[in-house]
Amino acid sequence: MATTEQLTALLDELRSSIGECRGTILATRDGLPVAHALHGIDPNRVAAMVSTALGLGVRITETMGIGNLVESGFGGDAGQVFIYGAGRAAVLAVLVGPGASVGMVHMQARSLARRLAESLG
Repeated sequence: MATTEQLTALLDELRSSIGECRGTILATRDGLPVAHALHGIDPNRVAAMVSTALGLGVRITETMGIGNLVESGFGGDAGQVFIYGAGRAAVLAVLVGPGASVGMVHMQARSLARRLAESLG
């Protein structure tokens, strides 16, 4: 299992690889922060919200019969947040500005989510 410092380094790497990335967080599915690269945002609140959003997304995809949730996203006029399952016990979220390349966000974050799922179980 990776240490908090190693996980934070991975999140920092993700943050620096995506233009206009404002922050990243890895949380438990119970809503507790594991590691983050957030500045000026309370990681406890963000962890609770992204965990809840992931849980809701899972219920929606199950109810609609469209398979397992891969990712979810929310957009506002000043940016977007994308949420990815990272194994059975974790959730990864990426906060980006309005000019971010959504394709790059998904490519980088999906790859990290898979690596985290393998690492965390």
